[in-house]
Amino acid sequence: MLLLSTIDPRRKPRVLGPQVASSGGRQEREIAGPVSWIRQAPYAMQVVLLAVSYWVVAKLSLAFAIPPGYATAVWPPSGVALVAILLFGNRIWPGIWLGAALVNFTVDYSSHARCR
Repeated sequence: MLLLSTIDPRRKPRVLGPQVASSGGRQEREIAGPVSWIRQAPYAMQVVLLAVSYWVVAKLSLAFAIPPGYATAVWPPSGVALVAILLFGNRIWPGIWLGAALVNFTVDYSSHARCR
């Protein structure tokens, strides 16, 4: 938030920042931006949406994996997880865990690894 003080020291400084709406005695900040509809979704839907997006990004990155197909030099789903934690807080970790578990359960081992 940015405080703007005026020349007159007796005046109260104005605070610029997100608008605060009052509903029933409770103050809520208005959410703006491309993730506003996700933040307003139920918690279970947020977790499932994160798990699906983590899984999709992981499957795409596994397409570029070093043979035998389950190790990558770069892991983009880590970025998805970091952004989710920063935007939604620690309560979203079950979505990350579920997405990572789905990826690990669906890793298709190549025939080179099975022939040993």
